[in-house]
Amino acid sequence: MRRFVVLCLALTALLVCVPTAGAQEGGITIQDSGHEFNFRERIVFHLDASSDSEINEVVLVYQMQTTRRPVATEVYPEFTPGTTIHAEYELDMRAQYYLPPGVEISYHWRVRDAAGHELETEPTVFTYEDNTHEWKELSNDRVALYWYRGSDDFGQTLFDQAVESLDNIERDLGVTVKHRIKLYVYGTYDVLHAALEEGAQEWTGGRSFSGAGYPIILIGIAPDNLEWGLEAIAHELTHA
Repeated sequence: MRRFVVLCLALTALLVCVPTAGAQEGGITIQDSGHEFNFRERIVFHLDASSDSEINEVVLVYQMQTTRRPVATEVYPEFTPGTTIHAEYELDMRAQYYLPPGVEISYHWRVRDAAGHELETEPTVFTYEDNTHEWKELSNDRVALYWYRGSDDFGQTLFDQAVESLDNIERDLGVTVKHRIKLYVYGTYDVLHAALEEGAQEWTGGRSFSGAGYPIILIGIAPDNLEWGLEAIAHELTHA
């Protein structure tokens, strides 16, 4: 069933507190746990915890959800040991990592204290979005199209083209789309390039990340260049 919604993504960092706040194991209690991010800049994970004994180890475990086998990464945030602690870990999304918008990230914490107690929080999953724009969305179970510039009719035309192109690909190649494809439409080439990784070719008009395990496409289509945009969507979906 199609959905037509406006995504109200804050233009500043997105803050999400996880439901594991208040979790307790032995003497360890989680007061607060969450994350915030600015697209193409940073993701910050944070934790506040307390215990009757000194907390001496905090581990953050995170992984990107991909169509490939996900690999978990463990990191040890710096913090001051004590009965009450605050820990943060930052991913530098400019120099350290690049992720396209739409990637889902899961994470959880492990906390240990000097008495031997250990607490592991439930996983939290969030979507790393480009929160520099207020996106509109049209979607079904196979494709989700996001755009911020142009009318509703403009978005509907692009969405219909994406659905038709997937139908043609499945029919002509005898394949089935197994993962819903996210298609982000940027209003100009310059804005598209700002959303891509550093070093992307200047002539790039669209980019598929399926090779990295993400069924995500970024493409630049101005509302006054619709004819080219329809052809570009059909082309990029062949790489998805």
